Amino acid sequence: TIVGHLSKPPPLDDLRTAKVPESFIALLAHLLEKSPADRPAAPAALLEEIERLPRAAVSSVSAPPPAPQSPPLSSVPLTTAAAVVAAQIPAQPFPPASPPATGKKENRHPLLALALLVLLLLVGGGGIVSWQTWQRQKASPQHTDSTPAATPEAIVIHPTPAPTATPLPVSIALAPTPPPQPTITPTLAPPPIPLPSIIRQPRPGQPWQNGLGMKFVPIAGSRVLFSIWETRVRDFEAFVAATGFDPGNGMVTLAVDGWKQRGGNWRNPGFSQTALHPVVGVNWDNANAFCAWLTQHEQAADRLPASGVYRLPTDLEWSAAVGLPQELGSTPQQRSGGVPGVYPWGRQWPPPQGAGNFRGEESRIGQEPAKWDMIPGYRDGFPRTAPVGSFAPNRFGIYDLSGNVWEWCADRFRPDKSERVLRGGSWRNNTPESLLSSKREDNPPDSQDPIVGFRCVLDDTTW
Repeated sequence: TIVGHLSKPPPLDDLRTAKVPESFIALLAHLLEKSPADRPAAPAALLEEIERLPRAAVSSVSAPPPAPQSPPLSSVPLTTAAAVVAAQIPAQPFPPASPPATGKKENRHPLLALALLVLLLLVGGGGIVSWQTWQRQKASPQHTDSTPAATPEAIVIHPTPAPTATPLPVSIALAPTPPPQPTITPTLAPPPIPLPSIIRQPRPGQPWQNGLGMKFVPIAGSRVLFSIWETRVRDFEAFVAATGFDPGNGMVTLAVDGWKQRGGNWRNPGFSQTALHPVVGVNWDNANAFCAWLTQHEQAADRLPASGVYRLPTDLEWSAAVGLPQELGSTPQQRSGGVPGVYPWGRQWPPPQGAGNFRGEESRIGQEPAKWDMIPGYRDGFPRTAPVGSFAPNRFGIYDLSGNVWEWCADRFRPDKSERVLRGGSWRNNTPESLLSSKREDNPPDSQDPIVGFRCVLDDTTW
């Protein structure tokens, strides 16, 4: 009952109904009549106050019935906890008025327990009981309690500061103060980077890839873009498929009886090829016809301006691509072999392994004459042609400038003859002179051979 009325004025009759001892109620009423400043604030003072009461007021204290199970103190408010502690203190009868005949000290423990109980109700949980407040509420016109007037009706608990007590020395381990967190200032997202426009047409000095997948790179000392590969079977196949062009069957082929006309052509050169091998068996006119078609094809697709053109390289453009210095002579014939000891791979002879596709020891496969000289100790793994780009490129990124197949150039070998220039050597060559970077061969423009192919350059008169 006491615990239930700590937050509102409890009628004293309710305390009696709860079988609270009359001595306790009398003591509580006696103390509530005092002003808060005059009330005892310690157990010793409260005990002295109890001893000054008439013995009749305290002699009727009897043991109350067992208190009901109370909740843990940690689960209730502080003011309620004080009442729970008080309810759990076993009540004992007060001792007789005079000391026992045995001469022993008076047993003060029950009084001390009662003092602690009353003290907890007076000051526990930071509140005190105010009798005056209850009387003011009773006199108020809003007071509607139906309890008889002869009985005190309410006890009001008003929060007041707890009495000051001497602090006990306590060692408290303080948690370390967390370091200040850095202030994160949100940043605005950077503006989007504009994507470059798609390059649909070639530009001077810039690498280029056309609609057939042929790749071109710039070279020093020339305005043209140079094809990095020899023209492939797949490229020539696109030309034939689009135009119905027929190069003819005039190509000679190699067999044990030597080089003879056997009806070979670019599709059947006498050995196996794939779409990535260099096309062979095309003459100078066939190569120019391919370049003319490719120009029209790319212009129609808006990948090449009207000023652009695909064509065969000139003799001097080919020299620039292979990295030769200024050569002496005004014609390819005069310039041929004019830079001795210089090869596309360097100055070493025989060529180092992997330098290119030449007539190495792998070229003897039983389909050649008995007299078949080879480069001693050299093997490149390809007895005839090799797929383009099978070996390392030069400093410009151009492949197969030595070996694989001879390449048609636009120039005449000499002005008074119709023969055209061939550059680069082929899978048939095995001598130092034939593989020099400055070596030229002359060949009739209508000649079709399994050792001859071509590559293109991209030129533009506006560059």
